Amino acid sequence: MLRLTSPPALLRGRGIPREAVGPWLRLTARHIGESRERGAAESVPREPFVLAGLAGDHPLLSDLRRRVKLQIPAAGLGEEGFAIEIPPQHVIIAADAPAGVFYGCQSLLDIADTQDGTIELPCRVIADWPLLKRRGFHLMAVSRLGMPAIESLLTEILPRRRVNAVVVEINYNYEFRSHPEVREDNCFTREDCRRMVELARANFITIIPQMNCLGHQSWQGVPLGLLRAYPELDETAGLPEIFERPRPHCWCPSNPKVMPVVRDLIGELIDAFDAKEFHCGMDEAFYIGKCAKCSKSTPDRLFAKSVRELHAYVTGRRGVQMLVWGDRLLDAKAFGYSEWEGSITGTHPAAEKIPKDIIICDWHYGERKEFPSIPYLQSLGFRVWPTGWNTRANAENLATYALLHHTHRLEGYMASSWTSLIPLRGGFEGDAESLKVKNIAGVVEATDAGLSIAWRGRR
Repeated sequence: MLRLTSPPALLRGRGIPREAVGPWLRLTARHIGESRERGAAESVPREPFVLAGLAGDHPLLSDLRRRVKLQIPAAGLGEEGFAIEIPPQHVIIAADAPAGVFYGCQSLLDIADTQDGTIELPCRVIADWPLLKRRGFHLMAVSRLGMPAIESLLTEILPRRRVNAVVVEINYNYEFRSHPEVREDNCFTREDCRRMVELARANFITIIPQMNCLGHQSWQGVPLGLLRAYPELDETAGLPEIFERPRPHCWCPSNPKVMPVVRDLIGELIDAFDAKEFHCGMDEAFYIGKCAKCSKSTPDRLFAKSVRELHAYVTGRRGVQMLVWGDRLLDAKAFGYSEWEGSITGTHPAAEKIPKDIIICDWHYGERKEFPSIPYLQSLGFRVWPTGWNTRANAENLATYALLHHTHRLEGYMASSWTSLIPLRGGFEGDAESLKVKNIAGVVEATDAGLSIAWRGRR
């Protein structure tokens, strides 16, 4: 057992930024005081120390890397893998890239026995690496009042779970300057978005902003930003079905006034987040092809037209990777899915009509054993990112099935929350009252289960 009652010297390799050892620095500062940092010269102190870096940074690092060679994949540890050795007097963290050092430090947090004034680490050798390259989390950011919770999620909660990508669903909750009329209350500022990006980068997380497009233009029958400001763009206006079978409103995909506004809004969000990827939503578009303009076409052509128009701007003009939800591209009857996670309205043939460089987030929240849409969408040429929700069985089954159908087109696994930010943070932190809020306990358990499998499978 390595027992620390004062902060050990921290020796950081040449290519390792301070952010990579941030989890260790926060741990020592919280319990035993600020660590003393120095470069990783060949000589090491006699008192306890932590040495973190790449194999070429120090002989002890290269020696550890050599000794674990038979335990790791033939291709090496990769961008995020690491090896740790804890003898009684020091800690060595060796990696092939800075992100590996970061996750090695996270691993120390997992095994540390802490109390104020003491940190104890069991003596052992660890070699660890992720099986799936993208471990995501979908976050519904409906108000800037939740900004403190977002900061906790990006700096403490999600890094501990090895999340490296967060989809932040902003929708109309931003201070749009091109069309301020679509703003919701308590919207995020540009400075808020830059703050999210800054915190995410310091924790090796990519932020992917999202704005729901086409579908989900209302909530519980109340139009959201775009349709509230421009009711004439509502595809569902006056439809008796919207009252008989309440479903989210859609904007009219045939109205030429829609896309100029939408492009302006997406462009502002891409700029605010300095985004390299953008999620366009596109899920649960039930009422499509209903208005006079759209009735001359078919649902699949209308859906494909909307996707192509968005792709032309997001990827074509802005050079940004585009993501969408996959439910409208799946034949619900053929796959045995519900009308929510698959289409019963004839939109599914659009899968053959849209660009194949789009990442499809294939969400499923049931507890079934098989999810055949994962290999199907990959077979069409899409990259696929399976997404689970709020039960352990759903997350374990979906992540495991993804691993069984892991090709170069499988992005990884993504957990989703679909709940309020403040109780979500409390649930992850173990707050008893937060865990009583609807879905919170399930989301916490499912997130841990799915992301654990995404990192190490059943190891």
